[in-house]
This record gives sequence, C-alpha cells and structure tokens, in this order.
Amino acid sequence: MRKRTRSLAIGIALGCGIWALAIIGAAQADDEDDKLIKAAQKDVLALAKEIEAGKTDPTKLKAIRKNYTELQHPMYVFKPTNKGGVGFPPKGDADGIELKISNMSKAPLSPRQLKAQRAALIKVGYLSIAMSEVSMQYVPAAPKGGKGAKEWKAYAADMKKASQALIAAVNKESPAAVKTSAFDLSNSCLGCHKDFRN
Repeated sequence: MRKRTRSLAIGIALGCGIWALAIIGAAQADDEDDKLIKAAQKDVLALAKEIEAGKTDPTKLKAIRKNYTELQHPMYVFKPTNKGGVGFPPKGDADGIELKISNMSKAPLSPRQLKAQRAALIKVGYLSIAMSEVSMQYVPAAPKGGKGAKEWKAYAADMKKASQALIAAVNKESPAAVKTSAFDLSNSCLGCHKDFRN
C-alpha cells in the first residue's frame, strides 16, 4: 500500500512539474509575442510618418518583413491599446482603428465629429497606407482556396486607394466621402481576411 502511495505521489509530482513547465513555456511565448507586437507597432508608426512626409524607404519595408515572419505582428496596430494596438482616441482601450473604420463605414460622422477627429483620422489614413505597403511584403507563396498572389496584391492596392481617399475626404471635411472611403477600406480588409486569414 505504501509503495502504491509513493508511486502515486511521484506521478502527481511529475505531472505537476510538466504542467508548470508548460505554463512557463506559454508565458515565455506570450512575452516574446508582446515584444514583437510592440516593436512592430513602433516600426509601422515610423513608416506611416515617413509616408506622410512623402518619403518611403524600400529598405525599411524589407526590414519589417525580415523582423516579423508573420503579418499578424504589424497588423496589431489596428487593435485597441489594451490589446497591443494604437487605438483611436479618446477611448483607445475600447476603440481600435479596425472598429473605428467599421463604424464609420456604417454611419457618417457629423461635421462636428469630423472636425474634432480630423488629426486622428488623418493618422488612421496614413497608418492604413503603411499597412498596405507592409502587406505587399507578405504575398503568399502558394494559393489558398484558389486565391493567391494576384488577389493578395489587389486587396493591398484597394486598401491603399481607400486609405488615400479617406485622407482626401477628411481634408475636404466631407462626412459622406469619409463614410464611402471607410466602407471601401473596411471591405478591402474583410475580403482579404476572408480569403487568406488562417
């Protein structure tokens, strides 16, 4: 009986040890992911500023592709701040850029809202252009469900075009044009996610 109890105790101890190692491994993986997300956000924000200033350095795009093997790390910029994204003011923890674009595509901003949010919306436009350029670095090597490089590039081009239209609409202070460009931008993202997201 004692032998059995001892064997059971050893088994439980080993099981707990393996479980603890699994938790530590998962925590380390999460930490590494968080570091990559933060670094990618910094790189994408810097790229967006360069694009706004009229400069685009192809070597920086290649460096982003090299530093982040998965597009999901740069894509986090679209999430709320409490999920590793840039967020949209004033409620950055509640509102991510992705949600803001989706909401604007459904209902137009009032002229007053548009004026108050102008700077943030211009930032969204340039961040989206930056992400369209980054996305072009991740063209899939093999088709997925019949969709491949041609469709990927078309979605990235549509994203860039809609982002440029968004900036123009904000500068014209046109709520209707902002809604239209947000709708096109949202559709380019949703279409790509539907066809390519794992």
